[in-house]
Amino acid sequence: MKLQPINPTFVEERDAILKADTLLYNGQHSCKIWAAFAKRGLGYSAVSGTNGLGDETESFDVPFSCDPTQKRFHIVKTGPGKIQNNSLVNYMITVTNLYPQTLRNLVVKDTLASSLTLMKATGKPAVSGRILTWTLNLKANETKTFTISANLNSSSASTALFGDDQEAGAGNWTADVSATANWTYTTDASQAYSGSHFWFVTDYDIGGSNTSLQTTNAINIPAGAELVFIHKYAAEDAYDGGVVEISENGTTWTYLPPTKFVRGGYSGIIPTANNAYIGTADKAAFTGVSDGYIVSIASLSDYAGKNIYIRFRMVSDVTGGSIENGGWWLDDVYILLNRTELVNTATGITSSKDRIMPNEGSNAYSSTSGFIMGSLAIAQNNILSASSNEKQVDLKWHSTIAMTDPVFDIERKAASESSFRKIGALELKGDFARNYSFTYTDQNAIGGKAEYRIKVASSATNAVAYTNIALAQVGDRFNARLYPNPAKNMVNVSVNNPAASAVYINLFDLKGKKVASFNAGKITKQIISLPLQQLAAGTYWLEVKTPDESTTLQLIVQQ
Repeated sequence: MKLQPINPTFVEERDAILKADTLLYNGQHSCKIWAAFAKRGLGYSAVSGTNGLGDETESFDVPFSCDPTQKRFHIVKTGPGKIQNNSLVNYMITVTNLYPQTLRNLVVKDTLASSLTLMKATGKPAVSGRILTWTLNLKANETKTFTISANLNSSSASTALFGDDQEAGAGNWTADVSATANWTYTTDASQAYSGSHFWFVTDYDIGGSNTSLQTTNAINIPAGAELVFIHKYAAEDAYDGGVVEISENGTTWTYLPPTKFVRGGYSGIIPTANNAYIGTADKAAFTGVSDGYIVSIASLSDYAGKNIYIRFRMVSDVTGGSIENGGWWLDDVYILLNRTELVNTATGITSSKDRIMPNEGSNAYSSTSGFIMGSLAIAQNNILSASSNEKQVDLKWHSTIAMTDPVFDIERKAASESSFRKIGALELKGDFARNYSFTYTDQNAIGGKAEYRIKVASSATNAVAYTNIALAQVGDRFNARLYPNPAKNMVNVSVNNPAASAVYINLFDLKGKKVASFNAGKITKQIISLPLQQLAAGTYWLEVKTPDESTTLQLIVQQ
């Protein structure tokens, strides 16, 4: 025990016993000790990682000096995390001999999915149907790499209602800037899941932290939608970690419980006794250490037919003990309908007697999985808006991608109706560029409040999606105006709120970062005076909203 460091890992405890045998008995028992540890997964190639749960690697081998006849290799298959349907898919298989002796007759096989058609493969594999086979002899510590290219033609595909791989900038997200340690938009290809960009927040040490990252815009959620995010984390187990939360107004947040996760759910519990920032009750969270990047999928069924914001909240306790260089890494984030995945596995076999292990062993396998994506329909960025007068409602929307022969069904739900119904359609021919604007006028608008959305399809694809829900009021309706504008020290916000709903005011800079928020209560008509002395001169956006209505006004500040 004196040979162990403070807070030893299992590997360090193993090594201390081996060192004691060397010091006391000149290592004469080392191979027996190795065999005992290897039997339990703590063999020569085992890794303990950070001493948290989730990043250890078991191994059942012994040093070459204890068994020069053993065979052991490492295999990794990599592929894209998302794959566009009807496109070329590229995979890579890497195999490494782990021992100082030639590894002979290693048989590597890869079976292509039924939706893939092989185009080419390196290394001259034997091809039988969809099965590719390489027979290898690897010199000591030699690595060989093979690539596979195949066309994907799937009968089904995922539809992305929202999709961000973080490569196009930070605009889809608003980070809290008030906490001790905050989310930052980061560039580092060695740490990213895909590309080179991701969001990161550190596992803060002494002093504690409570910080969040949320979608800048609300997203409309149809029935069957799922939240999919690819992330990794390393946080002090049961003290630090992260949770996912949902809001319908951008102000009041609801915890997404573990029962909603269908894959890659929360890894442990953070008790309030350990970290009061977690909330008023113990919560399951992403805590401890993940095994690299993982895919988490959660059902959004509770929010069908609603506009929601999504945020990722990270908490650290005040007493320290965080994992060095730890934190939460968030890369690809999607909201998908009809989630469809493509899974492929490569195996390596040296002996028919040994069990097949993940990634490494005398027999081993490695799998890769990617989401098959159809067309990204126009529902990504709250792109439908509605304006109304005493008799009609004018709708305007635009597509975030180029479209061919689009079909738009206009749907409306009045306050007295329980579901949306189709009230009109636009069926257009031709090619329409990205961000092309479309319009429709509801000349038979119903008096009072109504909700509108657009169902979008294209004759060129099978993908269907919905825009956000836009609210309209025919007759006496919710509205807001600013004066004076431009303003210097103070601006007045005049709000007409006939429904007497709770009014929230949010102020954003031109980059979309929230710089202030205010709860204005439930008064039907009011004038709110907001101080501006702390703001730099420039242009801002003032969002005035209720749970059912919203309007955004441009504010120019002069100092």
